[in-house]
Amino acid sequence: MDFNGETLIQSLIRKGLTDPEATRRERNTAILYTLRPQIEEALANGWTIKAIWERLTRESRVRMPYSTFRRYVHRKVMPSLELR
Repeated sequence: MDFNGETLIQSLIRKGLTDPEATRRERNTAILYTLRPQIEEALANGWTIKAIWERLTRESRVRMPYSTFRRYVHRKVMPSLELR
């Protein structure tokens, strides 16, 4: 399958970030995937999930309820931090 020189993940992120018909879930997943390294770093340096969400919300980098952000962090980010 050809994704115009992109990996599948890159293609999904681009769609989520640029396609006006992308669903809210696709947009949020793309945004959170791109922010994941920064979220991991903040958590590793002792910042709380709530503080990270508040900062990202204040900067208009994420637009989702705290519960959605927290669920993403617990499912996708925390397991990879535990492996380190």
